[in-house]
Amino acid sequence: MRNDGFAGKSAFVTGAGGGIGLSLVRLLLEEGVRVTAEELAVDALRAIGGDDLHIMELDVRDSSAVDG
Repeated sequence: MRNDGFAGKSAFVTGAGGGIGLSLVRLLLEEGVRVTAEELAVDALRAIGGDDLHIMELDVRDSSAVDG
């Protein structure tokens, strides 16, 4: 990823625990972005860790979980 001024910004990534979502989380963190990552399977996200990563174990298909 190029340095396009993302440092210091915030991002919310759904489906962040694998594949494209997990890769996106890693790239954003490398660019200095504060990331809120949503996923049901959070183990891969916990392995990344760091102060700029906030992990939410959440199923966006469940409206009561999203509203709460």
